[in-house]
Amino acid sequence: MLWLLFLIVTAYQNQGYWHPDEHFQILEFANFKAGLTPESMLPWEFAAKIRPWTLPAATLVVLQTLRGLHIYSPVTQTFVLRLLTVLGALASSLYFLRALGLSDYISERQESYARHLLAVLWFVPILWVRHTSESWSSICFYAGVALQLEGRRLSQIRFSLPLATLLFALSFHCRFQAGFLVLGFGLWLLFQARERISVLVLQSGLFSLFFVGLCLLDWWGYGTATLTPWNYFRVNIIGDVASHYGTSPLWELLGFWVLAFPPVSLVLLAAALWYLMTQRRQPLTWAIWPFLLVHCVIAHKELRFFVSIYWMLPLLLAVFWDGVLSKSQWARQLRTPFVLLNLPVGLTLALLPQNRDVAFLGQVWNRVEQRHAAVELWDGASSCVTNHLESPFVQADLPTAFYDHPSAHRTELARDTTLAEELQRARYQPHIFVVASPQYHPELVKAARRLCRQTLSSYGEWLWTPLFARLGSRVPIRQWYLFEDCRPDQLSPVPNLPVESTGS
Repeated sequence: MLWLLFLIVTAYQNQGYWHPDEHFQILEFANFKAGLTPESMLPWEFAAKIRPWTLPAATLVVLQTLRGLHIYSPVTQTFVLRLLTVLGALASSLYFLRALGLSDYISERQESYARHLLAVLWFVPILWVRHTSESWSSICFYAGVALQLEGRRLSQIRFSLPLATLLFALSFHCRFQAGFLVLGFGLWLLFQARERISVLVLQSGLFSLFFVGLCLLDWWGYGTATLTPWNYFRVNIIGDVASHYGTSPLWELLGFWVLAFPPVSLVLLAAALWYLMTQRRQPLTWAIWPFLLVHCVIAHKELRFFVSIYWMLPLLLAVFWDGVLSKSQWARQLRTPFVLLNLPVGLTLALLPQNRDVAFLGQVWNRVEQRHAAVELWDGASSCVTNHLESPFVQADLPTAFYDHPSAHRTELARDTTLAEELQRARYQPHIFVVASPQYHPELVKAARRLCRQTLSSYGEWLWTPLFARLGSRVPIRQWYLFEDCRPDQLSPVPNLPVESTGS
């Protein structure tokens, strides 16, 4: 129960997104179908029709249900989404470990080790709460494997097969790369488990049927018939658009992982390599190898692509610990320090916002709702994505429309517009003003501080000031401010301060 409570707290605290796709291609897609996000504010992937609608459609159902219950706060809505994700991840992982144990693929002790490691490894909670295609693809895949293993053990495959196949189809349609996990497990069924050909043929037919149904969901999402897996392959692989986001060899990702949190990361890497090389009869080994090899070949790589593997690192470490480390006296004595090393890092990451810009916008929404005030979003203050690469496919300054309050409107200030003029225009209305970082608009922030009360910022001054002083303009540290209770009586002595939009 204590662990479950910690996961719930993590789901609440970990606001924002890990990667922009988590927001713009799930929340904004769902918001678009609800009529709240215009198509012009969607990323280029929408026009290219390369993203499946499985997760956005499910997200829309949750959001509309909450709105039907008069829950409109985006902070609360995204918390519910993260909560559902973490509960699904917990249930799927424990079910998978239990199915492996009952099928004699892991020992009871290894299963116990893995369950405990799920609770203490620093990265597990922050991965589980992420409402992403990678997360839900993993949830569906591991639940599907567990269901099929259980059906084989109980000789009830005809009952478990349709549901397991549906979960595999959902896993693939949430994240197309998961198809290689499904393929690897299918090869294990054929060559290692010696599953009957008739069963595999039936399962392949069911998979195709479910896939057609999910393609109809894409038709509904885009408003036209399309085949998103082919679009994705054509654009990202044949057209090599994925490389516009950067290319990297595998060793760079391995190096980043090793340096992430040594010595814990070194032990995890050793456990993964040992497991994949020695546990050749395990279904997980067969599933991981095709998935891993394909991603080694693809030029564009990101850490998030391997989330499905990270999820099972506790299991790989548990088997490694039981098979190798437990035989050494000195290694057994490292268990307590290993756990203690993980706890402070895990607690810190779990209790901090994932993205402070988005967390800030959520607080602005709540403040507007409480005060029944209009809000001015100046100079793209609601934009939280910056184009770091010179690529037409990496869209700059996508607005997070999902967090816009109905009373909010965006104001792009003209070159000759002054803060005084804007305040004069709105002097008879209760307004809240959100302005950009002093890094980009120092005079605007200075004037706002003179005329208004600063009530909120995306970073604490104690953190932002020394960082900015040290790094200067070389690092684009975004800092948003919320100003309230502006004083019209002090408008007259304010000099004209031109505001120039420099972008971010």
